[in-house]
Amino acid sequence: MDEIINIERKTTYDVYLNYSSKDREFAAMIERELRNNGLTVFGVNAITDPGNFAQAITEGIKASRALLPIITENYIKSTWCIRELEYAINLASDRAKLILPVFTDTNAFSSSAILQYLLSPYHCTYARQTEDEAKRIAALFAPMFVNNKQKNTFYTKLSEYVQAGAKARASELICDYVSEFCKIIEAETFEGAKTALVELFALLEKLIELYDSDYSDAARDLAHKKNDTAFVFYRLLELPAFKSHDLFYISAALRLIYYYREIRYDAIDAMTSGDLSFGIINAVPISEYIEIQRPYIERFTDECEKQNVFCLESLRYSAEELAFISDTERFIYTELEPPAIPQKPIEKEPEEEAPQSRDEEILCSIASFMREGNKLFDLIGADNNASEFIRCLILSYERLKAYCEVIGEKEICAECIDRIHELKARLEKEELSDRISEKANDGIKTLLGLTQPKSGKFDLFICHKSDDADIAEDLYFFMKRNMKEAFFDKESLPEMSESQYRKAIMQALDGSKHFVVVFSDLSYLESYWVNLEMDIFQSEIDEGRKKDSNFIMIVTNSVYEQIISSNKSVLPIGFRRCEIMRVEEYKTKILNYIK
Repeated sequence: MDEIINIERKTTYDVYLNYSSKDREFAAMIERELRNNGLTVFGVNAITDPGNFAQAITEGIKASRALLPIITENYIKSTWCIRELEYAINLASDRAKLILPVFTDTNAFSSSAILQYLLSPYHCTYARQTEDEAKRIAALFAPMFVNNKQKNTFYTKLSEYVQAGAKARASELICDYVSEFCKIIEAETFEGAKTALVELFALLEKLIELYDSDYSDAARDLAHKKNDTAFVFYRLLELPAFKSHDLFYISAALRLIYYYREIRYDAIDAMTSGDLSFGIINAVPISEYIEIQRPYIERFTDECEKQNVFCLESLRYSAEELAFISDTERFIYTELEPPAIPQKPIEKEPEEEAPQSRDEEILCSIASFMREGNKLFDLIGADNNASEFIRCLILSYERLKAYCEVIGEKEICAECIDRIHELKARLEKEELSDRISEKANDGIKTLLGLTQPKSGKFDLFICHKSDDADIAEDLYFFMKRNMKEAFFDKESLPEMSESQYRKAIMQALDGSKHFVVVFSDLSYLESYWVNLEMDIFQSEIDEGRKKDSNFIMIVTNSVYEQIISSNKSVLPIGFRRCEIMRVEEYKTKILNYIK
């Protein structure tokens, strides 16, 4: 029998606490309050083996999304603490992690040259060593992690709906999110709202793409929701920023008008069973929107000329903003280019419903059981084995979801997706120490028959060594947020035998358009799987089977310096032509390559 390949799914944490042992009591207060706010913490009891202290620190920082050093008088007097802080900051910043220093003495920063050197790039927070202050610190930091988790969950769920063909569920999810997201945009600063608007437009583009000329009662209900959503984001034009002479906002206004019209057009088409789209009543005349756009177009033309915005010397806008502005013409209506009208289906005489097959009856029974499934959670209570039971339920729903994908049962597949996410959220609340072991988890998957990998097409294959899983995971969720499908073994594959694992990797490489290898140490390129995956994909490019594909390296700052200072000679000769990006900069560059 093949050996089981264990894809390392190490526990990840939101925060790594760095503190003096003499301040353990205050650190414990902060840890408790962070946990009360829903965060996971590598804290005061995380290091159980003092003999491997240095290794535990390294793994804790790598596995955490942020470093939170608690700088006290005891901390400053400790040479070991300062050395640990220097090491921790270098490691965390090299991997582009958040660094959130907390000082208990307002004079400590100005009186210490080493602290000024280490922490001057970061915003420092001051707090007294009291329980109320620990609560304040937790309340200050928690939202950035909670919001990030919620966003990752949203995009993961959206991706799963789309892959399952559940267009209506995906559209409804976007509508619910857009309504809440617009409130965030309204509260943002002038500059901060720009990033949020780009995300909003990507979601609206996806909402239009998901339109299906289905005239059922359910489709009409969804159409009303889409129509309401259009009014919500259209109201953003009332914000003061859209009255400015900033070309980004003028371009954004033209997009808002375009998406408002297109989404309303689709909604009215569905609500009226296609009648209004076919000229009985011209409910959404294009001339009206041309008139609404006119003042923005005039401002856009004037400002482009006045600011000489596309001149190479112009530093007013970033490269991403210039690309956004230059793409504006695509969102301007003209009388000569009306939107395409969907073909109304030919109405047929109603047919007698065929009797349900045995398979359909079984699936309907399953769906009914799933709708009643929430009652089961009340029975779990505070049982010590709750996490094991929940994990078993998750795996069972994953098996049913996989079966529904094979037979094309979209509705039950979507319900499985909902239930899986509910259960995962429940599991997150369980203590880490109570969770089922990976070996037990592997056994359950084998018993349930969950040994087949996900198949399909991917925009990007993410190659990495397990030590760099944190960077790879961030990249994976970044791609999700930008509506791109990435293959990342930790998220895309179950545990399986070595032969099955190899087959799954080969399938994923074959189905991926682009390739990224992530590494924080040059020696990682010599590891078996990293080396194999790189060689195979590069061969596919060289032999013409991966046309217009990109091979990209994402590296930490220290590795980047090694590569550049050696004129790339430290890289294997076959990969010296690859595009190289730092961890801290790929989010502003990589999407230009992943098309």
